[in-house]
Amino acid sequence: MKLAIVTGSLAPYASRLYSAFAEQYGVDITVLQCATVEPGRRWQLPMDQRFRLISLPGLRHHRSDVSHIYFNPAVIRELARLKPDRILIDSFSPTMVLAALYGIATRTAYVLGIEGGRDVDPGETSWPHAIARRSLARWADFGSCTSEAAREMMVAWGLPRERTAIVPHAGSWPAPASIRGFDERPYDLLLCGTLNDRKNPLFVADVVDRLVGEGLRPSVRIVGDGALRDMLADRLRSAGVEARFDGYLQCDAIIDAYQSAKVLVFPTRADTWGLVANEALLCGTAVLASPHAVSSRELVQAFGTGLVRELEPTTWASALKYMLSSKTVWRSFSRRRDEAMKWFSLESAVAGYAAVHGASPIVGEAAFHQELQCEPITKGRSGIR
Repeated sequence: MKLAIVTGSLAPYASRLYSAFAEQYGVDITVLQCATVEPGRRWQLPMDQRFRLISLPGLRHHRSDVSHIYFNPAVIRELARLKPDRILIDSFSPTMVLAALYGIATRTAYVLGIEGGRDVDPGETSWPHAIARRSLARWADFGSCTSEAAREMMVAWGLPRERTAIVPHAGSWPAPASIRGFDERPYDLLLCGTLNDRKNPLFVADVVDRLVGEGLRPSVRIVGDGALRDMLADRLRSAGVEARFDGYLQCDAIIDAYQSAKVLVFPTRADTWGLVANEALLCGTAVLASPHAVSSRELVQAFGTGLVRELEPTTWASALKYMLSSKTVWRSFSRRRDEAMKWFSLESAVAGYAAVHGASPIVGEAAFHQELQCEPITKGRSGIR
């Protein structure tokens, strides 16, 4: 089977999934991306990809770190050249609409891939977004959903439930071989992500102020960068709290960061998933999250790997005091870690992807079981290696 994937910018977790799927099922995959890296991203892709990667020429407008408009008419030319048996469309920009129209015109099956939920989706508040979503869903042959919330949204758009499947986010890397204990983690709190209004980092400063007011001095590590970095640094410095700012980290360094902290704080105002929850869980790090990310509800809360609390500083301060109160309490959040990791494992994601695309595995294929490792980024076009 020949599969074409049309996406905004290829992310490491998607690259890992596509390579594993191609390896196990013998699928010829070409990824057509609208941008090499979107603003606010510093990720690197593995070099040992098992698919072709093509960057499309065209126009792009980045409205925020999560809102991008792409217009790449060249997608039609590439699809006509590739003549795929199936197309996966990721997102709803004009480029993706063109790809769907190509599928309809040529009677090529297309899959609509989505994440999120109705509480964080612009289709609930914007008519143009709503029309695009419902139109693409009703013409789609199948839906690839990262969560139950995404599946319910797809069904609400008009795609029958039996033509959808869950493909969980498997993450960009496998769980580390060993997990550090409570006493081996020098930082109490870890904040990981872009330091902007949506990610809400200054809320952490509000929570720290509450803790300091009660005589506590939590140590804090911050991974990521953004417009609010200096303001956050000033707030923590004024509170007399030790804070380490790392900027953006890659692979081994980010794993080390997760394992250096006892609790990941995730005070997002809106996230269509929230991959930091997966990454923290892989590293045995407890999570305190806002309810405004789908992963908060379907991973952290569902599996008991942390706490989910409304965004109120005193509430969060109380939750953190409890989570850090003893080794026994802290360890209790790992009691269902294995079950949670099985749910979003690479094997589970590939199995969901196979259901989406109606693929059958290659008998005796062993390479699938080899975990992909992080390597320096590749740019431009790359062939199957």
